[in-house]
Amino acid sequence: PERVYDSRPGVPPDGPNDGVLANSQTRTIDLLASGSEQLRENIDGVLLNVTVTQTTGAGFLSVFSADLTDVPAISNINWTSAGTTIANMTVTATEFARIKVHCGGTGSTHVIVDVIGMYG
Repeated sequence: PERVYDSRPGVPPDGPNDGVLANSQTRTIDLLASGSEQLRENIDGVLLNVTVTQTTGAGFLSVFSADLTDVPAISNINWTSAGTTIANMTVTATEFARIKVHCGGTGSTHVIVDVIGMYG
């Protein structure tokens, strides 16, 4: 696995450390922004490990391709209380090695994304 995104400020990899993802926010994550030499722009999809940490309230994340404009009615990872750290594996399509992560529910969280594999 290779860490390509961590929203916590001051934590590797270098790149945008955008802070907490709050309820109803959607963030576009460029998987290449970490400087990974193993990923390429023309991949069709990725196998990811997505982690929520330092959660508040209860909520969920939806992970999906950056080319979608509407948030799909899916949940890839869920938490039910504050102070939780949970990881889950998911597969998603990409658009030019970019994905979107949407936070739903009543809480907020930091997000960590590790790429395990790629398709296409």
